[in-house]
Amino acid sequence: MTTSGYTPEYLTALLCGDAQRFLNLLENNLHDEDFRTWLNHKGQQTTYFSPGLHILYMLVGTLVRPEERTFGYGVSIEQSLGIKIAEKLFALGPDLSLVDGYEETLQSLIENPPGSYTERSNNNMFTEFMLQHLWSDSFKN
Repeated sequence: MTTSGYTPEYLTALLCGDAQRFLNLLENNLHDEDFRTWLNHKGQQTTYFSPGLHILYMLVGTLVRPEERTFGYGVSIEQSLGIKIAEKLFALGPDLSLVDGYEETLQSLIENPPGSYTERSNNNMFTEFMLQHLWSDSFKN
């Protein structure tokens, strides 16, 4: 249960529907526990049982196969906004070892070869940012 009523499902819907508003809510620092819950929540079937950072990764950039009705269809978060959101989320200390419904960590999802239904283009800077954070975190442990 979250402290303010922002459930993981609500936060996922907000990210998909209005990423700038999601960032604004994240930046006000009043709902950190709700965001921590979302980051470490295993999602639902429509998000492939993915934790928060996996979900963000699947939404930044342009869907390569727009004809496929997959999670993130019709959503395209611009890279610079995605990076701002990710910076704030990394600061909340997500569990980076979590896996999605396909047993993929965030790093394996990012490093996966092209061809998945959720594959994105126009996200190179965002992908690089994510990998740098993952690599720097692995050196801390």
